Amino acid sequence: MHNEIKSVNYEKCVLCRKVVSIDKSTHIDLRDNYIEGIGQLCPDCFYKISPGTDSLVNED
Repeated sequence: MHNEIKSVNYEKCVLCRKVVSIDKSTHIDLRDNYIEGIGQLCPDCFYKISPGTDSLVNED
């Protein structure tokens, strides 16, 4: 069995195009590794552009 997520209902990283385990219907305030104005990132790309940051979930 593949560890890769294969569904049209999941987001892709805006940088590397890897499918991430975030459903497209999930509100952006509830997403990990989402940057407003940029979009959804995979964990690898997120940490490359935001080193030392754990995630961007509910930073209100």
